[in-house]
Amino acid sequence: MKLLPKLLPQTKKTTLPKNRKDPPSPALVEQCRRAFAAGVPARKVIAAIRDVLMEHKAIAHRSKRRGRAKGGGQSSKAKGRAAVQVVQRALLEHARAMNTPLSEDDVFVKATSQGGCDINLSLAAYQLFPFAIEAKCVESLNIWSALAQAEVNAKKKEAPGIVFFKRAHSPLYIAMRADEFFKTLRG
Repeated sequence: MKLLPKLLPQTKKTTLPKNRKDPPSPALVEQCRRAFAAGVPARKVIAAIRDVLMEHKAIAHRSKRRGRAKGGGQSSKAKGRAAVQVVQRALLEHARAMNTPLSEDDVFVKATSQGGCDINLSLAAYQLFPFAIEAKCVESLNIWSALAQAEVNAKKKEAPGIVFFKRAHSPLYIAMRADEFFKTLRG
């Protein structure tokens, strides 16, 4: 991090105090001395230090905010895409166990920007898995909204909705309406 990028070239890495009681780092003090010796006005040095401290505070705040991704950022999209790929692999493994070889083209993962079911099935795959599939990978799942989303997609496909869900370091789970589940079991 450059402390005074517009005023002086950076030679050493500057460490900022962790709290108000900590003394400033020797590199910070040295940079201020050199800025004053170079004839830089005090108000410019103070403004540069204030900008850097505000940037440091923002970085520290961002690092404290851990946990699930907010909004529709790239990390949350990648997490959702990874969940759909886990479901795709599970469906393909099940098809192999049932001696019905399917390719990845039969169990197609759609783009995250497209609406509807998360996985589009070919006719051969649909005969093996007659569901409208919704996949979720979140730490705290609102199961009712996930089931509602699956049911909306199910009406479009005229198939029962099913939600595959998981969170970090956990196995894959399934949720669906009980009457649809028993109807599927009966064939």
